[in-house]
Amino acid sequence: MYVFTSGELKAFAGTYVSPVGTYIVISDKIYYYNAQQKLVGQVITNHETYLTETLSPTISQTYTFNKGQIKFLFGDHAYSMSSIQIMNDPDNQGKTTDFKPGKIPVKPVFSSDNAIAILKKVSKISGNDYAYVPTKYGEGYIIKVVSKSIAAGGGTGTVGLYEVLPDGSAFLVTYNPDNGKYIREK
Repeated sequence: MYVFTSGELKAFAGTYVSPVGTYIVISDKIYYYNAQQKLVGQVITNHETYLTETLSPTISQTYTFNKGQIKFLFGDHAYSMSSIQIMNDPDNQGKTTDFKPGKIPVKPVFSSDNAIAILKKVSKISGNDYAYVPTKYGEGYIIKVVSKSIAAGGGTGTVGLYEVLPDGSAFLVTYNPDNGKYIREK
């Protein structure tokens, strides 16, 4: 049968999403993405990676690839794809992962405004006397909290440095000028 080696990928074009957040995109090639929406690699379907095929009760083809084995399950007469499976999937604790037609999960944008809102909520530092100075740091932000009244009195006004992460956590940090990194307080 060798559906994919005949260049017929476009007939099955689309996105196939798993319950663990990983997904496969089929266009002119097949691409596998992890739950962080980073490209893991291309799935190569050719004579070298081809393993098996079934014609009953459903039509399927199994290939090897860098994550183990991938199985394509087709509808009647192989005109449509019902699902894709990855066996022994390391992104799913070694279990079989089912991918169904769907949309790529939208990863929310984590902005400095989001980080400031989180900091205000978890630290209880809010009000008109405070200014927040965010700086992008890794996946999150370092936010310098400045008291306007202290700064007006001649001081720096800094009341704290916080690292805020997209998962909603916030940590009081200090800056290490020797290595340019922020250290979380215990």
